[in-house]
Amino acid sequence: MTADGSTNAAFPVAFFFFIGAMWLVFGAMYIAGIAALISIARQPTEAFGPWWDNTKQAWIVGTAVAFFVPFGPLIAGISWFSGGKAPLRRGGSQAGRPFWSGPPKPPPYPPYGYPGYPPPGYHPPNNPPENQPRNYPPPANPTPPAV
Repeated sequence: MTADGSTNAAFPVAFFFFIGAMWLVFGAMYIAGIAALISIARQPTEAFGPWWDNTKQAWIVGTAVAFFVPFGPLIAGISWFSGGKAPLRRGGSQAGRPFWSGPPKPPPYPPYGYPGYPPPGYHPPNNPPENQPRNYPPPANPTPPAV
């Protein structure tokens, strides 16, 4: 209030613009976190790695816990969309690992008496079906049978 009893309208207007901007920032922050949580939940479980090192639960729990940390939903949303989902968008078969889950875990040992797991990148040979001979199709110049 001024000396003559009039009020200045600039402070209330600036105050409400400031409060409105804060609401927009916090709303966008929570929208990014909720969008990331929904996106994580909609991905198939196979997209998060093998059964012994599946990171889907780590992504969901980490994003949910982020709602209790200041600016956590914004950071979790950015982390998911730029690091977790990015390999899937580029055509990869596995989502990125969250930084809080640590390094990948090795496969478990098979039970006693069972053969071990094949090494990464191993593809079994393509055996022909049982009803076809081994050298099908026949060679171009077959040798005549011995008499």
